[in-house]
Amino acid sequence: MVHSFQKFLRVRSADIVISLVGTTSLGFNLFLGSSMAEGKSMNSMRFGIAFSTLSAFIVSSLILIVGSGVDNKVSKSASSFSIERLSSLVKAITGEVGVYIFSLGFVAAALSSMLAVPLGAGLTIQSVFTDTEDESVEIGKGTQKSTFPKYIYIGLQIVMVIISIVVISSGVKPEHVIQLAQVVNGCILPFFSILLLLCINDSNFMGGENKQPILSNIVMIICVTITLFLAMNSIIDNIFGTFKNDTHFETIKLSCSGVISVLAMTLLLFFGQIYKKILPIN
Repeated sequence: MVHSFQKFLRVRSADIVISLVGTTSLGFNLFLGSSMAEGKSMNSMRFGIAFSTLSAFIVSSLILIVGSGVDNKVSKSASSFSIERLSSLVKAITGEVGVYIFSLGFVAAALSSMLAVPLGAGLTIQSVFTDTEDESVEIGKGTQKSTFPKYIYIGLQIVMVIISIVVISSGVKPEHVIQLAQVVNGCILPFFSILLLLCINDSNFMGGENKQPILSNIVMIICVTITLFLAMNSIIDNIFGTFKNDTHFETIKLSCSGVISVLAMTLLLFFGQIYKKILPIN
C-alpha cells in the first residue's frame, strides 16, 4: 500500500496533484459564496457551497477521464495535450454533432471563467474594505456602507483582464500558466483552510446559535491536514528538486511532508483551542 502511494506521488507528479486539489473553483466557492451570502440562511448557504463543490469535483473527474482518453485512444505516441486531439476523440465517440456541442461548451466555460475571475477578486477585496453598520437580528436587514471606491473596484477588474491578455499574447503555453496558477493556489489553500477552521469555531464570529458540530470539525481537520500534506509535498519537491534522482528522495519527501502537516495541525488544535470543541473538556 505504501509502495502504491509513493508511486502515485512519484517524481514530477507533486505539482499535478496539488494543482488538482487547489482548483480555483474552490476559492471561488468561498469568496463568491461569502460575498453573496447576505440575506440568506445558514442552511441555504451550506447547500449552495456543497452543491457547487460537488459539481466541481464531478467536472474535474470527467476532465481527468477525457484527458486520459485522449492519450490512450487518439495518439499513443504523442505526449502533449491539445484541443485538436481532444476534438478528434469527441468526434470519434459522438460524431460531428458532438464536436459542435463540445465547442459551444468550451467557449461558454471560457467566457464564464473570464467573468468570474475579475468579479470574484473584486468582490473579495471590496468585502475586506467594507464596514457593516446598523446590523439587524433579522436575516437580510443589515445595511452596509462601502469604504472601497467604485473606480478602484472596476479598475482592479480591468487590470486583471489586461494581465491575462498580455500573458496570452506573449506566446507562453496556456497549460503552463494554468498549472502554475493552480499550484500556487494549492500551496496557499492550507493557509485559507486553517483560517476557515478557526473562524467556524469562533463563537464571536459565528454566533452562539451556529455552533460547529463535532463530526464537521473532525472532517474539516482531516481535510486541512491532507491539504497541508499535499502542499508541503509540492513545496519540498520544487525546492529540493535537484535530489530527485536519489533513490530515497521520495520516501524522505513524503515522510517530511507527513510530519510537518501533522505537527502543524497538532499545534493548531491546541493553540487555537479547537480541541475543546471536539473533546468533552470543560
